[in-house]
Amino acid sequence: MLGDAVYEATAERWHPDLAARWSHYIGNVDLAVSVFRGTSRKPRLMLLGRGDAAVLLPLYNLNDQVSFEAQWTRGATLWKKGPP
Repeated sequence: MLGDAVYEATAERWHPDLAARWSHYIGNVDLAVSVFRGTSRKPRLMLLGRGDAAVLLPLYNLNDQVSFEAQWTRGATLWKKGPP
């Protein structure tokens, strides 16, 4: 049907997602690790031929993501490194 989305997961939009974050500080250093597993929130656009017309549909891929973050505090200065 025109305007339908396409999902990589067999459960389509009902596929369960998992997100978790751990954070801790040691002295002036803050550390964090985040993980995500599930359906991407940013669809890719896919061009499909349907009959005589071409249709542009959003494709939601499954995504596995891990990120690390670190911050060092010294006085009023913060030095940070995290995901781009």
